[in-house]
Amino acid sequence: MTEQHLRRLKVRTTRVIQADRSSMVTACVARGMGFTFLTPSLLIDGFVEKMPLNIRHLPITGFSRSITLLARDRELGALPGAFARTTKTVLAGRVSRQMGDGGMLAIQFAQGEG
Repeated sequence: MTEQHLRRLKVRTTRVIQADRSSMVTACVARGMGFTFLTPSLLIDGFVEKMPLNIRHLPITGFSRSITLLARDRELGALPGAFARTTKTVLAGRVSRQMGDGGMLAIQFAQGEG
């Protein structure tokens, strides 16, 4: 997805590192091997591992990511709603604590049950 987004913006890169875990990519960035585009939730790995990261807002159209909780109607009682509310609270707290105002400005919570 990142390469496609860069191509749409007519940004050409000479090398691209792709990995299946965000911490692998942020480790390369922390060692000065380039840059990456990550969502706030993926940046948490880098903060947990105390990687020296320089976070900047994109001066271009950003990415979006949604976390959706689905449950069957009237199944599991109040558990799905409680899980959604707790997830929202914990995620917001982590982003705020680790990334401050910049991180909180980068996320948006949909209105709904959670």
